[in-house]
Amino acid sequence: MDYPTLFTVLISALLIEACALTLTWRQNPHEIGIRDWAFGYGLMAISSLLSAYGLSVEPAYPTANIALRAMAAAAVIMGWLLLWIGARHFHARKALQYRNLLPIMLAATVVLAFSHDPSWRIMLASGSVVLLAALTAREFLARPLLRHPTRLFVTATLFFACGVWSLRAIAHVDADASILFIDAFSLYAAIVASLVLTLSLIVLTNERINQQLRILANRDPLTGILSRRAFVEASAALLSNLKRESSTLAVCLLDIDHFKIINDLHGHATGDQVLKQFTQIARSTLREGDLFARYGGEKFVLLLHNSDRQQAVQAIERLRLVCASQGIELEKGRLDLTFSTGISLASGPANVSMEALLKAANIALYRAKDAGRNRVVVFREELDADPAQNGVVQPA
Repeated sequence: MDYPTLFTVLISALLIEACALTLTWRQNPHEIGIRDWAFGYGLMAISSLLSAYGLSVEPAYPTANIALRAMAAAAVIMGWLLLWIGARHFHARKALQYRNLLPIMLAATVVLAFSHDPSWRIMLASGSVVLLAALTAREFLARPLLRHPTRLFVTATLFFACGVWSLRAIAHVDADASILFIDAFSLYAAIVASLVLTLSLIVLTNERINQQLRILANRDPLTGILSRRAFVEASAALLSNLKRESSTLAVCLLDIDHFKIINDLHGHATGDQVLKQFTQIARSTLREGDLFARYGGEKFVLLLHNSDRQQAVQAIERLRLVCASQGIELEKGRLDLTFSTGISLASGPANVSMEALLKAANIALYRAKDAGRNRVVVFREELDADPAQNGVVQPA
């Protein structure tokens, strides 16, 4: 294809891709990296338009051609600069602010305009693009690629762009007949690379959004621990193993004592702070492999894997004593923190449902409340303990 056709296809592709990225950003305004990429593609489209127009005015207006070529080269450099900025924003890293871009573009235009030798101007612009493409690829290389194939496509495309622009710069060192072929190939490669890169960036953004949605679905927004739904899903594998193995597990329902009074006296903001601090204490006290989730309101659920009756009671007692000693530190002073717990147990091999375990734990929890709160009640009656010493009460 000839130059006008290649430029027409390239400009059209870049504008369409800029619009696609803009629409993606409008749907997800918090993803400012997409905004940067959209602006970058827009500048590349402007650069291609200026270059195409510069070819048409070259015979009659050489001075205007130099200015147009300089502006086109500066625009493509700024476009790649925005791709790099977008990659840094996408990975939550600091980047250049937009107010600094205009001075950079003006300075690049002036420097390139004084490069009267077209080959020197092309080498300077191409070298800048190679550097920015490599820096952009580096932002993605810092993350695991094999676990995210889309990142691999983005990185491969950026390195492909580095190779094409490097080839273009090298070709203009010693001008020969192959320059026209390489320039035409560069335009064709730009069309393909921009299309692949745009699709990959949109897919990468959608993957991140889907991951965030999964996190929101699986995590309690206030405390950051597992939601009730996620807890049930995560415990399914343990219950499945219980059918085949001679293992044990304990399901514990924890309810913060007098939480309604805390909300009424101190306000819901204080109540939220109590829930957060209780969660922090629990996560620092419990084992790393234990499933801990917010069951609803001020109620939490804990699954202790490979824990018998005595181990489950000891784990809850340890947490109960830590909460009682630390309390909740508020601006107005310290607030006592106690909770009541009901425990249900299962031993394998057995076919038991989480619904049945939760129902049994809930019965034991209400018995703990009826017995005076701030204590542990086990659903079965095999536990022998002194309530005065450890807060454990036999169910009635």
